[in-house]
Amino acid sequence: MQGGIHFFGTYTVNEVDQTFIFHIEGSSFPNYNGLDQKRHAAVNGDELHLTLDRVSAGGSAKQVWKRVK
Repeated sequence: MQGGIHFFGTYTVNEVDQTFIFHIEGSSFPNYNGLDQKRHAAVNGDELHLTLDRVSAGGSAKQVWKRVK
């Protein structure tokens, strides 16, 4: 997918500050390998909204994950 960045690894959840920390083991963008990325999380019904405040190209990025029923 052109313009997409894909990664894999583990994550931890901090319920107090409503964040996910992704521990990136490997990525299609090599500069992310071995890094941790913090995303703010919000739940809206069956959707999980994750926001990354600062991306490498500037600005922010938002992901929406939907629960499969």
